Amino acid sequence: MRTILNSTDKEKIIFRFKELSVQSPCSSGDMSVHQMVVHLIADLHYSLGDTDHNPVPTTLRLPPLIRHVVLYWLPWPNAKLGSTLGNITGQMVGEEGGASYADVDTLNSAKFESDVANLIHLIECLSNREPNEQLPINGPFGSMSVRDWGVYHYKHFNLHLCQFGV
Repeated sequence: MRTILNSTDKEKIIFRFKELSVQSPCSSGDMSVHQMVVHLIADLHYSLGDTDHNPVPTTLRLPPLIRHVVLYWLPWPNAKLGSTLGNITGQMVGEEGGASYADVDTLNSAKFESDVANLIHLIECLSNREPNEQLPINGPFGSMSVRDWGVYHYKHFNLHLCQFGV
């Protein structure tokens, strides 16, 4: 199972982030590459407990067995379908879609590079935590350990990196 907790998987993901530029084109979805990086930074801050998130009613959470299957066994959708599902689930849990990142300066290369460095730093922060440590609840997935978040983030990062061809 690929996870950002595995040093080889983590280094491959980090390499792919470093391959991005502010000019990287998106093959599907509405976010620019910089908006995608800011989106992933926000997700990492949430998983590390740095920020709050709108709670999902427990009736909308996946039962533990289904959560495990979705997180660990099922392949995640391709970038095009993932973009559509992201907009739907973002609305379901009270997030705004890609428009919430409209204030990101998509042409500022220095800020983009700084944000990519911040993203990589946050990946390192999460990967240095104890795998069994419990972290904040993820909307539809419920209670998650560092190990769970590591798998989730690998799949989430991969989905978005594929949207930008890296």
